[in-house]
Amino acid sequence: MDKSIEVLQYMAQLISKAIEDYKNLRYEDMEFEHLRGLTNLVYKVSPKDPKSKAKPVICRKFNLNHPFINRDHERKLFKELGEKGCGPKCLYDDGQHRIEEFIDSRVILGQEYNKKPQYIKMVAREIARFHKIKVDWLPKARYLPEDLSNQTKMKTFLEKCDKSEVFTEEEFQKVQALKKVASEEEREFLTKMIPNDDFVLSHNDLSNGNILVTPDEKAVVLVDYEYAGINFRGFDLGYIFH
Repeated sequence: MDKSIEVLQYMAQLISKAIEDYKNLRYEDMEFEHLRGLTNLVYKVSPKDPKSKAKPVICRKFNLNHPFINRDHERKLFKELGEKGCGPKCLYDDGQHRIEEFIDSRVILGQEYNKKPQYIKMVAREIARFHKIKVDWLPKARYLPEDLSNQTKMKTFLEKCDKSEVFTEEEFQKVQALKKVASEEEREFLTKMIPNDDFVLSHNDLSNGNILVTPDEKAVVLVDYEYAGINFRGFDLGYIFH
């Protein structure tokens, strides 16, 4: 049997056991739509029968070996945010799979911010709401001034920049421009510019794919909290408009 079919059949079993309205539905009764996911295997699952009262859900199979994601933190934060009305609700989580509320929405494309300025206000309000959520247990995200003051990291960075054999000519020129960040003058400037207080819950990955808008254009939803952490307030805004 195809490995992917086995995965979907297992997801169907989980959903039928965990979600009341799916309890009488089998794999053959469900539709699976593969969704974008860089680190996890993600499907939108719906009943094939349009008369069914079962609502679509998201089923996610975690990549448990990702080197930069603390999966326990992400799972705990996802559940907590859903309970506070921020983002999708967690319907089931066994540590390897998660079933989530499906929120009908689509990605906001970058050029749409110029055509529909109201999106900027909506996104800003949602980011502000996200930043107001108190999460005392979450550790601070990686912080640039601390990296700049770490001589070991800076030395390693400079050594990598000089390895011309691993870059194309164009890439090497760009990397040399990045070395300016390592100058003492630039490091002092950045350290003064970046705040060392006013830390909030920060999403830290507000790429276009993680900012959604509902079909009626009345709500914005932030999704995917895998890189979330405590960070200075301006980081998320800078990420969007960089």
